[in-house]
Amino acid sequence: MVRERKEQQQGESLGTTLLGMIRLCGAVTKQVYLDDIVIDKNTLEENMDHLRKVLQVLRENELYIKRGKYEFAQSKVHFLDHVISNGKLRMDEAKVRAIQEWEEPIKVIVLRSFLGLVNYYRRFIIGYSTKAAPLTELLNKNKPWVWTEHYQKAFKDLKAAITEEPVLALPNFSKIFEVHTDASDFAIGDVLMQDKHPIAFESLKLNMKKQHYTVQEKDMTAIVHCLRTWRHS
Repeated sequence: MVRERKEQQQGESLGTTLLGMIRLCGAVTKQVYLDDIVIDKNTLEENMDHLRKVLQVLRENELYIKRGKYEFAQSKVHFLDHVISNGKLRMDEAKVRAIQEWEEPIKVIVLRSFLGLVNYYRRFIIGYSTKAAPLTELLNKNKPWVWTEHYQKAFKDLKAAITEEPVLALPNFSKIFEVHTDASDFAIGDVLMQDKHPIAFESLKLNMKKQHYTVQEKDMTAIVHCLRTWRHS
């Protein structure tokens, strides 16, 4: 974690500044978020080289690493509520536990918070939009709050999907990617794969117009949606 001597740059502006400075020095990395930096290279030598460059940039710009917030040469990293280890990506155990222990929502604001947390991990959930659809309906301001067995089942099913916690592979941009799509009457689903290992799942609830598409049109919609979603990943 990085803190700046002059406090006028904070939040996203600090993250943008850090990323720009680090790229200028030649240590090209996308793993900069606000004041968190992760250096990930293929070899120890590359890591050391880029680490020196990053530290040099921080020193030249009077940016300091908070004591106790840095780790070096780690095989397992916690970053943005995810755990990265041995080429695999997992959900943070504390967040998974929080979802598992989430009590039945009693009002819209509580349900919105629950869905916000679960949605953050939607890439791990097969058919997320379909599973979450009954609950998202309750967020409609014109729909009265009546918690029925229908919504209770959807709530439990979504928690169960998180509990399964599938492990995702990290993408290797030197290899070929595969996109597998699926479509139902009400939603489309995609999975991004590499070497038969899932990298991310994606889904989308179809609006009324798209629900009347032909099977071929829904498949094409799924392809376009996933390419738009993952084009900058």
